[in-house]
Amino acid sequence: MRHNPDFARKIAHLRLELAPLYSLSRNHIHPDFPRTMLQFNLLTEAELDDLASFYDQSTPTDLTFMYPACMRWDKEFFTQVKEAQAKGKGLSAEQRMAMKRRMFGKFIGLRGMDTPMVEVETKIRWLEQRMQASIEAERTMHRKFV
Repeated sequence: MRHNPDFARKIAHLRLELAPLYSLSRNHIHPDFPRTMLQFNLLTEAELDDLASFYDQSTPTDLTFMYPACMRWDKEFFTQVKEAQAKGKGLSAEQRMAMKRRMFGKFIGLRGMDTPMVEVETKIRWLEQRMQASIEAERTMHRKFV
């Protein structure tokens, strides 16, 4: 069998060990915290959601911004993205997972976890839709009282 240097580099990368992170509110490590890059890449969506919650990121508290980095996790955005995906619109399940994995990776200090422009554009479109819906709701309420 021939030695493939690219494959060997990838295996070495996946074997890299990750330093565990203690929760500020619980003072211990999450049981699903990935110990290697391979485990990081195999995290499920449920595990990522649970990790965000465990590390005080999905519901902001006084501790949210005391970690070395902040996930900027937005449960409402992820819920609406998931609902839109179920209707065949918006991000795919894979894109949503990649977004969550990237946010968690950035949170634990991994390199190469910069926010891609498509993600920024998606979030801006979602915020614009939210603002438009809010404006329409205000107009409707105003018409009822005038």
